[in-house]
Amino acid sequence: MSDEKDYLISEENAEAQFDMLADFYQIDLSDLDDGDGEVASRSVKNKFLRAVRSGRLEVRESEAGVEVKQNLLVPIAELNEIVYKQVNGRARKALRKIKGHHEQMYTLLSVLSGGSTAIYDKMTGRDLSAAESLALLFLIA
Repeated sequence: MSDEKDYLISEENAEAQFDMLADFYQIDLSDLDDGDGEVASRSVKNKFLRAVRSGRLEVRESEAGVEVKQNLLVPIAELNEIVYKQVNGRARKALRKIKGHHEQMYTLLSVLSGGSTAIYDKMTGRDLSAAESLALLFLIA
């Protein structure tokens, strides 16, 4: 587990970024009920907050509302960051025929970033963890 000194972003700033995203999408973490919704909700939020605090995710205002930038710890080819635009109908439509949970997450992220799902095949460790925490929030948005 990381020490407090390992974080780039304060807990308060990370909470504010989480709140901005949750407020924008009207996210209710209780929608993650897997039989023990409180534990699932806390886990998703904590994972997201750790990614923000370590500088791997950044929620920011955009012309369209809110977007999220992912800073990659391990670049993929020339790719150092990924910007995820607002969830839209095209992104939701892309998920309709996809059954697998991980396939849905990576498809949603690729549509929002304008990239390819192949990026997530190459992503590892903390980069993949940050992307998945964001995808879980986008899926309930």
